[in-house]
Amino acid sequence: MPKIEYYEQRFHQIVNNILDIIVELDVNGIFTYVSPQVYDILGYNPDELIGGEGLKFIHPEDLKKSMKEMGDLLKNNNNDSVKKLSIESRVLHKKGHYISLSAKGSLVEIEGDKKIIVVVSDVTEQLKAKQKLKESEEKFRTIIENAKEGYYEVDLEGNFTFFNSALSNLLKYSPKELMGMNFKNYMNDKNRKLTFKAFNKVYRTGVELPAFQYELINKNEENLYGESSIYLRYDSDGEKIGFSGFIRDISERKKAEQKLKESE
Repeated sequence: MPKIEYYEQRFHQIVNNILDIIVELDVNGIFTYVSPQVYDILGYNPDELIGGEGLKFIHPEDLKKSMKEMGDLLKNNNNDSVKKLSIESRVLHKKGHYISLSAKGSLVEIEGDKKIIVVVSDVTEQLKAKQKLKESEEKFRTIIENAKEGYYEVDLEGNFTFFNSALSNLLKYSPKELMGMNFKNYMNDKNRKLTFKAFNKVYRTGVELPAFQYELINKNEENLYGESSIYLRYDSDGEKIGFSGFIRDISERKKAEQKLKESE
């Protein structure tokens, strides 16, 4: 089998068996080739699209961005650095609704003609998942921000990476002052050691500590008693990245306990 026939056969085998749509356009944005997968994703037969203008299927709100990407691709053709096309936009389905697609490609030369080769992927489910995650994070932040107890997140060194207003109010530091501050800054030596020991135990065992008591000192140099939970935090790969928990002021409770002890 001649090499050219072999590679053409391999090309068609690959194109016909991947889930993404392979598109070829000329420099005017006219479809010159569309792979069969377009039917599964957008409901069109390839013949319905070939000869048509690619941009006319883009959602009106995404059109300007897509036109700019196409224009930049063609403008940068004579530069030494290769310009890649990368567009995420909504594309018209044959039934009239829009599908979120990601298109990545580049400008190539085929038999003396410049062509834009693009791989198009359906990202509808990924965007839905991203939106759900965003909504969940917003709900979490709203609940945390309105909690009466202080909430904290620290890295493995004990530096604040996130906290709510209740914690800022408890320690009398502004959010700007508190961000990045280490827990050692608001404790005496004895409580620093106790706290480090507690965090280290959670780190080593992976077992949460629901109630750990210690003394702390706020910005006004007032001594307080705190009770804190300590949980390990992990990233998406399961790696340990820090700790989180709630801190409540138990100073009044401690005073009452002390008075009771003195009266006995």
